Amino acid sequence: MEQHAAKAPTCTEKGWKAYETCSRCDHTTYTELPALNHDYQAVTVEPTCETDGYTIFTCSRCKDSYTADPTDQLGHQFGAWSPNGTGSQSADCLRQGCAHTGSTDCRKFTFRTAEGETLTFCPVCGQAENAAQLEKIEAATAWANSGSLSAEDVTARTNGEYLSVAFETAGSLTQPTGRVRLALPAGLLEGKKLVRIAPDGTQTEMPFETERGKLIYTLDFVNSELPVMLFRLVPQTAAL
Repeated sequence: MEQHAAKAPTCTEKGWKAYETCSRCDHTTYTELPALNHDYQAVTVEPTCETDGYTIFTCSRCKDSYTADPTDQLGHQFGAWSPNGTGSQSADCLRQGCAHTGSTDCRKFTFRTAEGETLTFCPVCGQAENAAQLEKIEAATAWANSGSLSAEDVTARTNGEYLSVAFETAGSLTQPTGRVRLALPAGLLEGKKLVRIAPDGTQTEMPFETERGKLIYTLDFVNSELPVMLFRLVPQTAAL
């Protein structure tokens, strides 16, 4: 009898036990062992602001691996933008573990606020010329009433005298295409009324609704060529 050594199966190749064969006939004790197949273990790599996510599958026996289930990178989630004093603005990413600071050029708009007076400002970072800085109203929210919003981030800012409303993504302004509902905390306008200032100086008092401590305004961007609106906070006893 001729002796044959055993061969262990692998993930992709069959094996066999030690066996004997007869040199004079076809007798054999050969017993085949099937391939084991891969034993893949999954590890998920989460997406970050700048890199895609995926799942890597690695075989516990032979270390063969492949990737699948890709997910898109998250993009940065910026906090409030602040002026740099050089015509640009910056903001830190708020996502945990990301230390990125974004920077982009300001886009400024000029409105006529009174006879012979104008206000030039950036609605994203709030920097204003000849007026106090416009600070972000964190409690402001907005949603589309008709048309669409190309960005979900409303940026409403005020310095106590003026209030601006715009929409931005990653520091860049986007243009609403219809009517927008804007909710502001009622305390912000206590004793005051909101008056819209058109770029040419025309002023119109804004009607509103009240709902659970919020003042709800409808802003009409249907025929607007600008992605921003400017308002004045006028004491209730004052005339326009």
